[in-house]
Amino acid sequence: WQRLNNLEFATALGMRAVPLSAADGALRATGFVVISADGDHGVLVVEGLMPLGESQQYQLWLIRDGQRTSGAVFSTDEHSYAGTRIRAPRSLLEYSALDITIEPAGGSSGPTGKQVLGGMLRTP
Repeated sequence: WQRLNNLEFATALGMRAVPLSAADGALRATGFVVISADGDHGVLVVEGLMPLGESQQYQLWLIRDGQRTSGAVFSTDEHSYAGTRIRAPRSLLEYSALDITIEPAGGSSGPTGKQVLGGMLRTP
């Protein structure tokens, strides 16, 4: 965890794990993103995000040059846990950051809800 808290670490296979922090200090939510060495694949794991009602879901936004692209829409289970694959039109290595917001079920074309988690995918 100490290495994760230092932004990221690289495994022997070249994969990177990037920690996410709660946008609101009162939230106990945490998470991380694991990115393949080539940036073509990624997964998100979160815990501590409360399950939402049927009309809402969490949405992951990938940020590149100030523009946000949806990377996943997901719900947490009764234990406030979720894991999902990240889908992006570009290599994940091209994005600088990500955030997670609360959106209507099925997701939005752009962020409309409260940000709950976020993190830097590469150093500014």
